[in-house]
Amino acid sequence: MSIITTPGIYDLPEAQYHADPCPTPSLSNSVARILLDESPMHAHFSHPRLNPES
Repeated sequence: MSIITTPGIYDLPEAQYHADPCPTPSLSNSVARILLDESPMHAHFSHPRLNPES
């Protein structure tokens, strides 16, 4: 698996998508929904790379 270093739209296998292959935490579908439905704080605390204890 390679690290994605340039912005774009990528067609990734499910396992690679869930591994978040970016050097910094990326926005997933589930975190985007939390961001829209709740708040940035809720999204931050639900993101596994931003809050590994959850």
